[in-house]
Amino acid sequence: MAIEKAGIRPTYATDVELANGQTTKRRLGLAEVEIDGIRRPVLVSFGEPEERALLGYTTLETLGFEVNPVTRSLEPTPAIEY
Repeated sequence: MAIEKAGIRPTYATDVELANGQTTKRRLGLAEVEIDGIRRPVLVSFGEPEERALLGYTTLETLGFEVNPVTRSLEPTPAIEY
């Protein structure tokens, strides 16, 4: 499903670093994201049609999860305040 079809509209633009290390300008919009019953608003990036969707660290942290590299699963984690 295209991000626009989900009703998400771009409200910001910024330079972002992609997973492959490349830097590009992306449009960003607010979306409600839910994992395991936890739902919160997060900024999402509007990628190109040929790109795969990627769930990033910022979204996981906002929802209170981290990736366990040994089990390759999501685990709850407390929020970190700086």
